[in-house]
Amino acid sequence: KAASTINLTLNGTAGNATLEKGSSINIVSTLVAPATGTVAIYENGASIGSGSSPVTIPRTYTAIGTYNITTQFAGDSNYNPSSRTYWITAQDTTPPAAVTNLNEASKGTTWIYWNWTNPGDADFSHTIVQIDGVWKANVSSPTNYYNATGLSPSASYTIQTRTADTTGNVNLNWVND
Repeated sequence: KAASTINLTLNGTAGNATLEKGSSINIVSTLVAPATGTVAIYENGASIGSGSSPVTIPRTYTAIGTYNITTQFAGDSNYNPSSRTYWITAQDTTPPAAVTNLNEASKGTTWIYWNWTNPGDADFSHTIVQIDGVWKANVSSPTNYYNATGLSPSASYTIQTRTADTTGNVNLNWVND
C-alpha cells in the first residue's frame, strides 16, 4: 500500500492556534493522497465531524483551555491510514470593564465611605482600591464599596479603583473620586 497524506489547518494555518476565549475558528481536514476519501476530525478524542475530503468544521471556544484537534484517514485498499494533530489554546486576555458611578456616599471626620457599580463581566473578580496611590484592598465581587477609616480630619483623599477578572487580567484604566 502507498502512504496517505492528510492536511489539517486551523484558520488556514497548518499548525497550533491560539485564540481569545469566545472566538471562532475553522478546522479543515484535506486529504492529499489519495485525492478523495473520507476523513474524520476529533476534539480531545471525541468526533466533531467527518465526511468526504475536504471537511470544514467551524468551532467557537467559550471556555479557557487547550484542545487537541486530530484528523484521521482510516486508509483504504490502496493507501495506509494517516493522521495529523494540532492544538488550539483558548485564552482570556481581556480585562473586565471599569467600575462606574464611583462616588463618596457619606463621610465623617475620620472616615469616607465610597461606593460604585461593578462591571457586568461574567468573569469579574474584584476591585483594586488605592487611596492617594497607596494600595488598600482588593474588594471581592459582589461587594461594591470601600470604607476608609483612620483618616486625618483636615486632609482630602482620592480613591482610585481598577478592576480584575478571575484569570488575572487587570483593567489599566483608573476610575477616581
